[in-house]
Amino acid sequence: LQKLFVWCKDVSLVKEKGETFWLSHYAHTVWPWSHKGVIHCFGHSHHTLQNGLIQNGSLDVGIDKTFYPYHIDEVINIAQQQKHKPLDHHGIK
Repeated sequence: LQKLFVWCKDVSLVKEKGETFWLSHYAHTVWPWSHKGVIHCFGHSHHTLQNGLIQNGSLDVGIDKTFYPYHIDEVINIAQQQKHKPLDHHGIK
C-alpha cells in the first residue's frame, strides 16, 4: 500500500489553495494556530463527534460516512461557512 501514497504521517501542517491545514488521524481540541484560522481535518472518530464538528475550524473527513474522500474545496467551503470565531486557547482577544 505504501506505493499508493506520497507520504504517511501522524500529523502534518500543510498549506494548499491559500489555506493552512492541520491534518491528524485524531480529533484535537486545539491545534497549532487554531485561533488563527488553521483548518483541522481528522478521522478516527467515525463521525460520532457532533456531526463531525467538534470545534470551529475542525472537521471529521473520515471516509466511513460518505465512502468517498472530501475534495479540498469542500473542506474550505465548510470551514468558511462556520460563523463563530475559533477558540483562542491563549485567552487573548
